[in-house]
Amino acid sequence: MKKRRFLLALGLTISALTLASCGVNQDSGATGNGNNQPSNQEGTQGQGATASQGQPSQSQGASQTQVEPVVLGNINITKSAGDQESVYLEWQKLQGVSDYNVYYKKSSASSYTKADKQLIREYSNNYRADIVGIEAGLYDVKVVPVVDSQEQESYETVVSNLTAISYDRTGFAFSASAMNPEAKTPGAYNANGTLKDDARVIYVSKDNAKTVTLDIKTSKSGTEDKVGLQAILSGYEKGLEARPLAIRFIGKVSKEDLDSVGSSGEGLQIKGKNSSMANITLEGIGNDATISGFGFLVRACTNVEIRNLGFMTKMDDDVSLDTDNYNIWVHDNDFFYGPHGSGDHAKGDGALDIKGTLYATLSYNHFWDTGKTTLNSNGDQVDYVSYHHNWYDHSDSRHPRVRMSSAIHVYNNYFDGVSKYGIGAAEGSTSVFSENNYYRNCKYPMLSSLQGSDVYGGTTTYHSDYGTFSNETGGVIKSYGDKFVGTYTFIPYGASTYVNNGVETAYNLIDKTTSATASSTVHFDAYVAQTRDEQVPATVTALSGGSKYSNFDTNLSIMYQYQVQTPDDAVDTIKNYSGRVEGGDLKWEFDNATEDTNYAVIPGLRSAIDNYVGTVVRVLGINGSSQSSETPITPEPTTPTESTTPAANVGASYKKTFDNGVSDTVFTITGSLKSDVASKTYDGVTYTSALKMEKSTSITFTLDAAYTLVIVTDSSSKKIKIDDNNKTTDSNGVYTIDLASGSHTITKGDSMNVYALILIKK
Repeated sequence: MKKRRFLLALGLTISALTLASCGVNQDSGATGNGNNQPSNQEGTQGQGATASQGQPSQSQGASQTQVEPVVLGNINITKSAGDQESVYLEWQKLQGVSDYNVYYKKSSASSYTKADKQLIREYSNNYRADIVGIEAGLYDVKVVPVVDSQEQESYETVVSNLTAISYDRTGFAFSASAMNPEAKTPGAYNANGTLKDDARVIYVSKDNAKTVTLDIKTSKSGTEDKVGLQAILSGYEKGLEARPLAIRFIGKVSKEDLDSVGSSGEGLQIKGKNSSMANITLEGIGNDATISGFGFLVRACTNVEIRNLGFMTKMDDDVSLDTDNYNIWVHDNDFFYGPHGSGDHAKGDGALDIKGTLYATLSYNHFWDTGKTTLNSNGDQVDYVSYHHNWYDHSDSRHPRVRMSSAIHVYNNYFDGVSKYGIGAAEGSTSVFSENNYYRNCKYPMLSSLQGSDVYGGTTTYHSDYGTFSNETGGVIKSYGDKFVGTYTFIPYGASTYVNNGVETAYNLIDKTTSATASSTVHFDAYVAQTRDEQVPATVTALSGGSKYSNFDTNLSIMYQYQVQTPDDAVDTIKNYSGRVEGGDLKWEFDNATEDTNYAVIPGLRSAIDNYVGTVVRVLGINGSSQSSETPITPEPTTPTESTTPAANVGASYKKTFDNGVSDTVFTITGSLKSDVASKTYDGVTYTSALKMEKSTSITFTLDAAYTLVIVTDSSSKKIKIDDNNKTTDSNGVYTIDLASGSHTITKGDSMNVYALILIKK
């Protein structure tokens, strides 16, 4: 389905040295646009931070030594990549070894830094380490086995040139506010991704959430040791502790694992006093950090960051930003179903609700079929909020639902098969700027309460019972550069035609009182601007309540600097970077034909969430000794020899098709299949399954001799990268190349689908 992040499955299978006795050994193991809507319009605002887009990592497992007689030569690195201000790698277990040290450095640096032990986790068949809190650049990571408390340097393995990129720090959360006049970056990290001065770090897993300990300043004269995660956070309620704190969650943490919950309605409470400066980051480590059975309530805090977490089966909301908050950043999270419910709570309540909060950025989050996705205000002021690069993946409504807000910026989001509505503008003089979003089969991209599509419901007749927003007064939405695709209904202000259920038609709405044709300056969904900096005239008002647009987006004293992407480019960025690292460990492939219009619970997804079990076996440094429980033979180093990666046993010819998935004995493939690909016939053979070439797709293989490679695709005259060089397919979508013996890699150039990989020995 997606993903992700320039993975390089190295698969370093070591040559077949067989040892009778060894203490250290490898375990075996169709598009359309709305009226006056530019389909590919580049916004002009902003000279500031750009959306983070990295380049593919050129990771390699560097075999350091090959030692006899107790080791095969190096550690088998099965996965390695760079990510946003982090790098990670996985490796196969070594028999008799249950402890490792991991080191990292910038590739240009001369010395390594030792990673925190808790960043290393054991799984059933492998270990994984994620190095976080690093600035953008190239990194080398070294893994060293530890036996009887001694590092076995002879077996250290280095993975070089992993590319870390920067998070996208744009939006209102990074603006100066009354409580944050210096516009300090929310959370425990600096703008370059490193920890702030005096920052502290605690690691939380299911095994130590009740016992983790930290000293908190609770009076002017001293500190107290607080035991348990909620107890630590409760220490902030006096408003005296301002030292930055990074809380790093590992694996699945459930409500019953906690010492207590500060909020009986939501779960874990992060609360300050009088909007005190919290400087707290709550973050997940790796692709499987999961919050289960509870959510987060943030109240009376300034500078809080929540990132890289998966939320499942919460109590009420997953994340609730509630009352007197400033400068809050919630990004790169996965939001799933809440507890079982009925009616409009069938999927749980809010996923990411924001109330009583000023200056916030909600970005790069992935919402998986959520129901009531994001409420913006519950009758209190919520202002200066940016929603960007979020993936509303077959979610239903509230993207967001806005009240009491004069400055809400919604840009570069992907509304992907939204069954009810996208943006909703309601009471309190609400003003929303929708910019360069991609709306695919979004039933009603934009609604203003009690007018336009909200009360006509895709018909020509006014129906008061169609009102979505409980008869609240309306707000005004400005749209610029948005792209609409598929089946949707959208009525632009002042237009003579509009799109109704995917079909452009003359404006023919019937006025409820006169039975004559209504006016599109009265019944409309949004004002469509012809330029980004066009101001909405004062004559454009909400039918119910008479609200006018604030034109905050053209006010340089309010707006921040940013760089907007085209809608198509934004979708590409979102698919690569929204949600947790690697897109998380729980994914779901939606059937667009069914789920684009379905707002009921999906039984299969419901079951996957209800039965989700964390797979972390052990966190080194938290739950148990990091020394081996066995008694291995301590190896004796010998003179290093160069080790090589053996070539694949290809034979005279070999063909990889995708009828049976991506697994293969010759090609190591990281990627996803295309679910609705058209068939392709080449050389008398018809192929019906294909691999999607995305930024995250990687095909690696090693040849024992010279071969001709034939790549069969669906795209003519398009580029595909072979060994990091762009190659162009012919008019039939086929590319042929002669390859020498050795290792080779195929990655994305242009978007396309690959049906077959054919090797013919020369």
